[in-house]
Amino acid sequence: MAMVADCNPVLVYEPKIHTFGVIHAGREGVKKRIVSKTIAHILQNPKAKVENMLIFIGPSIRKCCYEIGNELAISFPKKYLIQKDVTYNLDLIKMLQDELLSCQIKPSQTEILPTCTCCEKNLFSYRREGITGRFGLIAALR
Repeated sequence: MAMVADCNPVLVYEPKIHTFGVIHAGREGVKKRIVSKTIAHILQNPKAKVENMLIFIGPSIRKCCYEIGNELAISFPKKYLIQKDVTYNLDLIKMLQDELLSCQIKPSQTEILPTCTCCEKNLFSYRREGITGRFGLIAALR
């Protein structure tokens, strides 16, 4: 289970070997390529194949609302930043999509919910509310 407010809840599933990873992928985790590391860990099983993997990314703060200052922006590649007056908006979903492509995960293997936690009032958002609750991505195998 991954408990998140604005961070990306990610599920990596390899159905042929009946194995999954549930990931809390926040800004630092995405930057450190936590999803790639999870995929690599699953692929240590010789029966696992990247072409079998399915990826799910749940609601998270999106580029429309994820404003960061210059001190953080300088640590990210420019192609993931949208410059505003003196701040930037960060596109973590694009970073995750590019990371998945670098792992040979095709877009057809990926489901990304389009929901922004900051825009959607029925979801928790640390950015919108400050101290807040969390929602969870829960996965189980039968």
